[in-house]
Amino acid sequence: MNQEYENKLQQEIGQEIMIYTPELKEDTRQLNNAKKVLIYGFQTPQEIHNIPELAETLAKETSRFVRMPSTIEQIRAELERPKYANPALIHHHENTHRQHHANAILHEGVKPGQTDWMLQEAYDAFKIEGTPEQVIQYLQKQVKTEPQTNKSFPGLFVDIDGTIIKERKLNYEAIETMLGYTNGPVNIWTGGNVTKQIKELKKIGLNNALEGTNLQNRITVLSKVALRGATVDQTIDDLTAEQLEEQYSIKTRSHAIV
Repeated sequence: MNQEYENKLQQEIGQEIMIYTPELKEDTRQLNNAKKVLIYGFQTPQEIHNIPELAETLAKETSRFVRMPSTIEQIRAELERPKYANPALIHHHENTHRQHHANAILHEGVKPGQTDWMLQEAYDAFKIEGTPEQVIQYLQKQVKTEPQTNKSFPGLFVDIDGTIIKERKLNYEAIETMLGYTNGPVNIWTGGNVTKQIKELKKIGLNNALEGTNLQNRITVLSKVALRGATVDQTIDDLTAEQLEEQYSIKTRSHAIV
């Protein structure tokens, strides 16, 4: 972001805060040491939270996302709203990234003349050494192996198909429950393809339904598969709690079907 504009925006907001605009493709490493961050972009909240490089920042209590264009009053309102840390977002991206990285190394490494590159990349990423055949087998296992964790995550986790979306329409009962939840972060999750579901939610108008609410800039879409084995605080799903544990090894402390 133009420094002059950033200084002007900070002055109007009335806070000392780092302002980051994804469209400018600035170095995200600068965000790690910032005490407070405002991410200001044209993407939907689901799209912005799906950027791996921003996950660690967005998961913090001290970060905010505001969608362009927004007034100074709207930005101030978002900054003043309490926010919960969201460790499930980081875990989702860490597990998703591991599989994707292994797949990318495999894709390039099996090409003629790329063996040495593959061995070095595999070592740098996974600290694995061995013959080319052994390394390929290891990478293939990483791609195929579903993640497993024993971690516990705070917040509400709401399913998409059959819960938020019913009969190709938004289920406002589920949305009202999301809006009324005040004990932690609110996440949407799916057993399907995250990117595809983000597009579907955008198409069906989820962000329009949340406009002006406390969740309008904060809803993420996570993978149930990436959180396999976890225990979460509260869930809303068309699956029963028993089915959720059977299919994804996910345990929930409180469960509802709407």
